[in-house]
Amino acid sequence: MRLTTKLELLISACLFLPVAQALAAQQPPQAAQTKYISERLDLVGNRSVRTDTLRALISLNPGDPYRVVAFRRDARSIWNTGFNDVRSEVQDSPDRPDAKIVTFMVREKPIVASIDYTGKSISESDIRAALKNQRLVRPANNEARHGRYQ
Repeated sequence: MRLTTKLELLISACLFLPVAQALAAQQPPQAAQTKYISERLDLVGNRSVRTDTLRALISLNPGDPYRVVAFRRDARSIWNTGFNDVRSEVQDSPDRPDAKIVTFMVREKPIVASIDYTGKSISESDIRAALKNQRLVRPANNEARHGRYQ
């Protein structure tokens, strides 16, 4: 290799090194991407659905690194169970600067406990059919597989 070619390579390397260092400094370190942990996970508003059942749908656990992608996926998992409304909130922990408190607030669909009516007679099967058409009746555990509703 000629001396001028070697000199050109050396000069190019010297010019490129500061640019590469500046670009590397702008990239956040890997640890900074998950700099928060989830300190606590709260579920609020569930009445007929057990808290343990909802927790089984959530991948984020206390002590895990807090990741927005996992948080959104968990909110979607809860929503897909059929709640009327699912809201979520992330707050800074008052006790730890590196921690977040995650809260999922759910609102269940209304449950009809009883129906009182007067006037024209209507059969119980007609009422059940109307509720089924409106998706207000939940299948019984043993009837869910067969498509029969309570």
